[in-house]
Amino acid sequence: DFGMDQQKNERKILIGITSNVIIDRVGLRGYDMISKAGFECIDFNMQRGFYNVKDNSYNSDFLDIIEIHRRRIVECGLKISQTHAPYYYTDYHIKNEIDLKKYLDSVDQALKATILLQCKYMVVHPLYILPWMKQYGINSNEELTEIMLKKILPRAKMANVKICIENLPYDFCNDLESHKKFVSLFEDDNIKACFDYGHSKIRENNPSIHLHNMRNWIHIVHMHDNDAKIDLHDRIRVDKDRWDLIMREIYLNVNIECFSLETSGIYKKCEELDIEKELFADYKTVKELFKTLKEFKL
Repeated sequence: DFGMDQQKNERKILIGITSNVIIDRVGLRGYDMISKAGFECIDFNMQRGFYNVKDNSYNSDFLDIIEIHRRRIVECGLKISQTHAPYYYTDYHIKNEIDLKKYLDSVDQALKATILLQCKYMVVHPLYILPWMKQYGINSNEELTEIMLKKILPRAKMANVKICIENLPYDFCNDLESHKKFVSLFEDDNIKACFDYGHSKIRENNPSIHLHNMRNWIHIVHMHDNDAKIDLHDRIRVDKDRWDLIMREIYLNVNIECFSLETSGIYKKCEELDIEKELFADYKTVKELFKTLKEFKL
């Protein structure tokens, strides 16, 4: 295993996976399946199965449900390496100022849940403006994202939770320079970055450059694959030339404690009975990638 060895100057990187689609399909027993497959930690995504997109909110018993999940995760021997705040991806349900306020309140509630889950990282998507927002003086994606960050940052600082802004596959915050711009909205140690390989692959020829140049900011990585056109959230395709560079950058970044799969596309499509088999296959793929580091020394 790729563990700690002081004499060889190696370090432990946990292997994790996003749990939301799996848990949404099979319930709490999904955590046991994740653990049995070999994973050590999970990305607790609070979108699917928790967040009501139509109402831009969580149910009133949301935090009680979170505590049930926390206990089950601990029982299965898993660590929560990160949480993921809710996000909106169409303008259908964000039509006015009230809808936006409810959404921002939900992001703050996700932060409360992150604290309850005893997790030190919460991933957020940068936000994009809709035409009606300009009448309220919101004129750019950066301004709207800044509003969200201002709302949650005081609570994050009080609990020492790092807010990690993710690069996306859309028409903004989609490459090295734009990702830097969003992460730099505040000069604050509680604002960090989440690097998503699948999103970078769609927008950038060499994702390892992104990882290298933002090494001081990146604390979280999301790993999944695609055809470089559509955000499929598919299993990693092991291309040695490409992944040697990526794994080296991850290894050199001491801020990264977990290699986290976001292969939810697999678990949305597969039969329920095949989820456990797919988890073992996902884990095996990551172990193959980690072999590229065996001879690498700092």
